[in-house]
Amino acid sequence: MRKMSPNILLWIIAILCVIATVLSIPSQKQLNYYKDQLRITNNQINKVEQNEANKLSINDSFNYYSAEITASKKLQEGLSKVVGGIHSNDDWNANKTQIEEDLGPKLAEQLKVYNVDPNTKEWLFKENNGVEIGYGKVKVNNQVPVIAVVSFKTMDNQSAVYLIKMNYDLQNEKVLNYQKIKPVTKQVMNVEGGD
Repeated sequence: MRKMSPNILLWIIAILCVIATVLSIPSQKQLNYYKDQLRITNNQINKVEQNEANKLSINDSFNYYSAEITASKKLQEGLSKVVGGIHSNDDWNANKTQIEEDLGPKLAEQLKVYNVDPNTKEWLFKENNGVEIGYGKVKVNNQVPVIAVVSFKTMDNQSAVYLIKMNYDLQNEKVLNYQKIKPVTKQVMNVEGGD
């Protein structure tokens, strides 16, 4: 077998590179297609940005911070009453309207169900130890997911905690719905660093 000169080998590699480069150049038709796609995509991005800017300008007059403070006060007041502040049917009837205004009728009624022993009809919650409210990211129409952590004592002096997930309308200051009322056990609180 004959040895190939290094110069010839370099020329062959150079020619192959030139051929590969020429073959990889897109046609004018492909370039026009990609330019059109890029233009369409940029137009769609601009429309979305403009819509978002319009939404923000509409909502600029709405004060989210103030609305969250008002919502927190209403939720804390309602939750602290119904979970630990009510001890009889007379208490419930005297505060029912305000509690339903603060929490909405469905959530208020469900918390009442948790508070009353179905067999004896006795109220189970002795006192409220605190309500903490956390807000998620504001969604469409000033709606926000809310998590409330309610700690209380039962009539037998046991500490307990409820975790309540709900959706709240900041603009109309009302609970839209609740997804879950979950009792939190002492073991979970210890793992999470609580009492």
